[in-house]
Amino acid sequence: MATGPANEKKNTVVTKIGDEYQQLLHRAVDCSSIRLRRNEDGRIVSTSLWSQRDALLGKVRKFVKQSVIELPTGGGANVVAQFPPIETSYVAEYVQQDVTKPRTVRFFENHLEIWNESFLEKVVKTQEIHGDVFSDDIFGCHAFIGDELLYSAAPAKNKPSSNASSGAAVIDSGTLDEYQKIEDLGEKFPKKASPRLHVLNLTDGRLRRLGGNTPDKDVKDVQYNAAAQLLCFVFAEPFGEESPMGMYYSFNRPSILYVLPRQDFADGNLKADPIPVTSTNGCDYNVLCARFCPNGRGLVFVSSPPTLAHNMSMRLRSIELGSGITSVRASTILDIPRNPSEDEYPGLYLYFRKALIDRPFLDESGRYLILDTGWGSFTYALIVDVRTACDGCNKVTKIEFPNAGSTSVRAALGNTVVLSTSCFRSPTRLYFAVFNDFADASNFRGCFLTEEHEEAPLTWQVHRFESGNEAIYVQPTTCSSDKRASLLCFPHGGPHSASFVAYNVLVELLARQNIAVVFVNFRGSTGRGQDYMDALPGNCGVVDVEDCVEAVKWCIKEFNVDGDRVGVIGGSYGGFLSAHLTAQRPDLFKVAVMRNPVVNVASMAGGTEIPEWSYYESASSKEFAPGSYPPPPTAEDLAKMLAISPIALVENVKAPTMLQVGEKDLRVPPQQSMEWMRALRRNGTTVRVLSYPESNHSIDNAPAFDDATVQLVNFVLTSIGESKK
Repeated sequence: MATGPANEKKNTVVTKIGDEYQQLLHRAVDCSSIRLRRNEDGRIVSTSLWSQRDALLGKVRKFVKQSVIELPTGGGANVVAQFPPIETSYVAEYVQQDVTKPRTVRFFENHLEIWNESFLEKVVKTQEIHGDVFSDDIFGCHAFIGDELLYSAAPAKNKPSSNASSGAAVIDSGTLDEYQKIEDLGEKFPKKASPRLHVLNLTDGRLRRLGGNTPDKDVKDVQYNAAAQLLCFVFAEPFGEESPMGMYYSFNRPSILYVLPRQDFADGNLKADPIPVTSTNGCDYNVLCARFCPNGRGLVFVSSPPTLAHNMSMRLRSIELGSGITSVRASTILDIPRNPSEDEYPGLYLYFRKALIDRPFLDESGRYLILDTGWGSFTYALIVDVRTACDGCNKVTKIEFPNAGSTSVRAALGNTVVLSTSCFRSPTRLYFAVFNDFADASNFRGCFLTEEHEEAPLTWQVHRFESGNEAIYVQPTTCSSDKRASLLCFPHGGPHSASFVAYNVLVELLARQNIAVVFVNFRGSTGRGQDYMDALPGNCGVVDVEDCVEAVKWCIKEFNVDGDRVGVIGGSYGGFLSAHLTAQRPDLFKVAVMRNPVVNVASMAGGTEIPEWSYYESASSKEFAPGSYPPPPTAEDLAKMLAISPIALVENVKAPTMLQVGEKDLRVPPQQSMEWMRALRRNGTTVRVLSYPESNHSIDNAPAFDDATVQLVNFVLTSIGESKK
């Protein structure tokens, strides 16, 4: 087939963008987990698991990096050895702690391996005992108890009958269950259900499901403390016979914290019923995770109140265990702030990682712990003085780095902590810190564990408006009064989430095309207290749209931005706002790229795995338990949902639009994008649809993510062209 000049030019541009993207991917490596271990000589070994996208081969590669750190007597830390990265394929890895000769257990698709420090001891087949191991941050959990390992895995997979696998008709009543739908855990967990605890004996390799008095509920956390001789569990609470819907991205699903004496765990069974120490009837509707104090005298946990909102400020709570476990009472360490000032603690917010690292306490007494949270447009690692916080002083101090970017805590071993830090100019780096004075978060010394990258060609600044709205403007260094940049508004999803000052490979790729970006933490975002979040429900499509327009106008006025070349990009609720902005301000927004957008809240309510979202954000007065099946919507409910939806204004849209659709999206069904596509075509508006058959809500799988990123940049360049000024 002949290729015309226009297509040749288009293909050349796409190839150029794709090549630039591939070259940037070494800067976008992601560290998913870090483990610290102290050697017999006192040195610390840091083992970290990383992932890196390979757009050329269309896959995500995983590798392990290891460093040896020396702690000089004068303070601080030095890296004395670093080893080359080793590519790996295991699903999960658990290592014994606080033992002289630790064993390591590595899980693969159908088997596990038990290693000592010198060689492979045993290989155990797992497919007859359980299915996939959970290694995520919601259900992935484990605990070593002596020479036994407790961990979470799905039930063993049923083998399909020969009739079903061959496609033959199945009429025998004994095999009709082949097509029975099994309710899985929803988005991010396709065909995965019922996470249950299993027991592996490290000595003889015996593997079985934890039995006895184990609750038949989804497990979310398990911990063991040798000093207290106690286990603790977090189990999700079902609604009747059903598990809560849509577990991922949702921090409002009910769960309960239990404890059990070590003596009641034996022979792969629980000999007694675990004792519940929280209740869904109070402020601890959902317990996310729990951690023992090192001395075993207390337990801290993170919980959220009952609400239909999918994200909110959490509480940090504690339980004293010194007087036994039959009469425990929880107290609050960090409460939910309503309207904090810019310098005050804004609340504890979660962003798809465990609420607490495995060992958050910095001292043996359990007075100081370390965690991180969203704070405006940044994430900060915080040191919490548990005692003074309990007295109402809220002793929380921020750990800040000179680059003024975001910081988070990744691992800790006593007073040694691994922090990650990054900003838009600098990709993520790991820093090994030694704290000598826990009361002063600035009093630490250490060393970087990862190399420094060349800075990206851009600048950035954060601005807070009188309305409270906050924007992060990122500008290419190439733009000037003679070469003004295009501008993309990038509202986040959620809507109760936030954008942060942190490295983003898409932002650098756009900067290299002379495209600036403004992230908007509109009213309803996290990191600003509960009142700021509560300002949005019932006002969706109004106050958030106002905040985005305000941020864009500020950029045009204050910076070298071409006001005739403004667009908007966003996914999920960010797609909802992208649709609204092109509908409400067609004069301002000239191009849109929307990834799995919400366009009709009313039609989404019946097809999404999170139907309560539609009720909550539209301010419906209907009451039902979060995570449960709501009653059918009334005409009034549907009217409220439609009133906040972009589809009601779609006739105004003129901007060329790209829709990126994950065909396996359970959160925002693909039908939403199809509604918008058909409406735009009816208008005569240019619309292009990219459909990714194996992708879910986030379209983060390879190679779909890579294609979507390159296609986004190309579509924007094609639609708004280069500046003429």
